[in-house]
Amino acid sequence: MLLKNSFKVFSSNFSTSYRLFVYKLIIGMLLIALSFATIVPFLTPVIEDIQTAGVFDLISQSFDDIKNMRFFSDDFAARSVEVMRILKEVIVLHSSNFVFIYTWLFVLILIGYILSSISDIVVADMIDSFCIQKTKMSFASCYATKMITSLKYTAFKFFLILPIDIFIFMSTFWIFASRPFGIISIFISFILMFTLIPLKNTLVCCFAPIIVHEQKGIFASFKKSYKYSTSRFSKLFSSNLFTFSICYVLNISIFIFTLGSLTMLTLAITGIYFSSFNMVVYYNIAGVKFYSDSETIVTPYNLKIKEDNYNIDLL
Repeated sequence: MLLKNSFKVFSSNFSTSYRLFVYKLIIGMLLIALSFATIVPFLTPVIEDIQTAGVFDLISQSFDDIKNMRFFSDDFAARSVEVMRILKEVIVLHSSNFVFIYTWLFVLILIGYILSSISDIVVADMIDSFCIQKTKMSFASCYATKMITSLKYTAFKFFLILPIDIFIFMSTFWIFASRPFGIISIFISFILMFTLIPLKNTLVCCFAPIIVHEQKGIFASFKKSYKYSTSRFSKLFSSNLFTFSICYVLNISIFIFTLGSLTMLTLAITGIYFSSFNMVVYYNIAGVKFYSDSETIVTPYNLKIKEDNYNIDLL
C-alpha cells in the first residue's frame, strides 16, 4: 500500500514535475552562462597552446585511424603517448589557470546544489497542501513563503547530508575506477551504491515532511525523522531500495536512448516521486489522514486502530 499510495500521490501532483524542471533548467542555464563568462578567459590561452603544439591534428589523425580500423597500429599508440605528454606539459605551464577553473567549477556546483536543495521544501509543501487540504499551490508562492525555512533546511543539509553524499560518491567511484579487487570491484561498487543511498534516504525520509507539516525547527525535525525512520527501518529500507533501483534504471535508460536530452526532466519527475513517497511514509507513521487523489482519503492503519478504540469507548 505504501508504494501504491505514493504513486497515486505522485500522479496527482505530476504537474509539479514541469515546474520543478523549469526551475532547475533556469538554474542550470544561469550557472552555465556564469561559468562560460568567467572560465573562458582562463581557458583560452590553454586551448591556444594545445592548438599550437598540434594536439588537435594528432587527435584528428587518430580518429582517421579509428575509422580505418588501425587503432592497434604503432602510429596510433605513438600519437596517443604524444598527446598525453603535451597535455601534461600544458597543464603544468598553466597550473594557476587550472587551479582557478577547478575551484570556480567547485563553487558553481555548490551553488547549484544549494539552489536545488531549496526546492525540496517547496515541493514537499506543495504536496502536503494537496494531500491535507486538497489545495493546489503555485510553485512561486510556496517558494516565497518557505524561503527562510528552505534556507535553514539547505544549510543543515549542506553541512550534514552533503558530506555523506560526497562520501558515497567518492567511495563507490574509487572502487569502480581503481578496481582494488579486480573485476569484482565493479559489482562491489554497485552493491555499495545500492546499499548506502537507500540507507541514507531511509534515515532522512521524514525530514522535509515534518518541517512542512508540523512546522517544527530543523534540528527537532531531523531528530523526529530519525526516530520515525528507525521505528520501521526494515520496511522503509526495502521500499527505498526498490524505489531507488527503479528510478536509477529508468534515468540511465532514458539517458542512453535520448543521449541525455531528457535527463533533467526525468530527474525532476523522479524527484517529485521521491517527495511523494516521503510524504506518504510520514503520513503513515505519524497517523495522518491524507488525500491520495482528488476523491480518495487514506486512513493510516495506526489511526484506524485509535478511531476504532475511540468508537468502542463511546459505546
